[in-house]
Amino acid sequence: MPDLLAILQEALTVERDGEAFYRRAAETCHNPVARHTFLQLAEVEQQHARYFQAYYDAMSQTRQWPTASPVELAHREVPEMARAIFDQARCDAEECDVVMCAELHQLYETAMEKERMSIRLYGSQAAQADNPDQRAFFEFLVGQEQGHLEILANTQKYLDDPAHWFFDQEQWIVEG
Repeated sequence: MPDLLAILQEALTVERDGEAFYRRAAETCHNPVARHTFLQLAEVEQQHARYFQAYYDAMSQTRQWPTASPVELAHREVPEMARAIFDQARCDAEECDVVMCAELHQLYETAMEKERMSIRLYGSQAAQADNPDQRAFFEFLVGQEQGHLEILANTQKYLDDPAHWFFDQEQWIVEG
């Protein structure tokens, strides 16, 4: 049991650090697509931190994994999140160059490694869980973090080569 509390505390720290990283990245970023990507991800990491805090608080009181979720787990689909990012950035993009620079590329690489680290951490907890509710919770978070990684890879691809990104997105038109 203390191990699980320690894991929840570690995960809480990971999510808070992720939120802080994304907020700092958004503040320093002049590219609208990247800025909105980082802001969206900061919001989701903040929500994840709330989940871990709620579970930590519940386990501290009951000394066991909660049988029912102490929080409403909000699942946000990757396409919905990507659409929001590009919709928010569209207005800003007209007045800003959307080319990927070396500093922005490094921010993306760091962000993707943070997401991979979270996937490994939560995945290992899901694999070790005896409790089905606990396993489901960590599997939910693995899916969320995989979605974040997909968002980052997709927006990085857009920033690296917008013409190719648009071609990939519209491929269904070309294929019929």
